[in-house]
Amino acid sequence: FFLAVERLSGFSFYNHPFYKNYVKFAMDFVATQERIHPFGDGFWCQREGKEWPGFFTQNPLRIYAQRYGDQAARRLDKVLEDEVQSYKLHLLDVVPTMPQLSHSEVTDGVDEYSNDLAHIYYSYAGLGKLSKNKMALYYRASQFGNSS
Repeated sequence: FFLAVERLSGFSFYNHPFYKNYVKFAMDFVATQERIHPFGDGFWCQREGKEWPGFFTQNPLRIYAQRYGDQAARRLDKVLEDEVQSYKLHLLDVVPTMPQLSHSEVTDGVDEYSNDLAHIYYSYAGLGKLSKNKMALYYRASQFGNSS
């Protein structure tokens, strides 16, 4: 969802301090196969845990290492990316792999349908909608809450 918002609007949730610092946590616990207790709810998990497939099976450093990581994080990001074998999804996290990104088509043409994008935002409800043809992206945003 965060990547979709970033692509459509140019606004990045990843500029929030939590996400800027997540790479440090991931380097210490998630990427190193340590047992973690991320939500304080009594549930411990590992990247390959049967209880939560998909949540950690993709490279947990993929977005964060390139944006905010040091050289060690970027090296481990490359190692983990090469080891990805499962592409199960967690909720709506659709994060393309590096090979998918490198094969994406780039065109110089003008999108003749770009004017079909419709946007509406209800500030009193913190609800917005971007739509084009038969596809829509709904989002929640409030001046009174945090980015999550």
